[in-house]
Amino acid sequence: MTALVAVKDDMISAQRNEIEFLREQLDQRSRELSSERERADTIQQMALLRIEALTAGPDEPEADETATEAHNASPEAPGATETPAMAPDTVHKPSHVTSWLRRLFGRP
Repeated sequence: MTALVAVKDDMISAQRNEIEFLREQLDQRSRELSSERERADTIQQMALLRIEALTAGPDEPEADETATEAHNASPEAPGATETPAMAPDTVHKPSHVTSWLRRLFGRP
């Protein structure tokens, strides 16, 4: 009977060791997955910022010509001493990436 108790205690001890090992493995995998998710989120955010910067490029030439004509038409306007090449860009158009991101995240 004592032999059966000793075998049982050995089995329980082995199972506890196995459970401890498996918990450590699970914790390690969870930490790796968490850091990988954070890395992927950072890469995605950087890529979206680059895409938005690339698509935001200069406005259409028609808008630039209209702004330049309006600037030249009123010489008493503030900043009339600036040359058209130095005139600030007054027309802002959101990029298609911005509208896509708003739809993705449910913002108007």
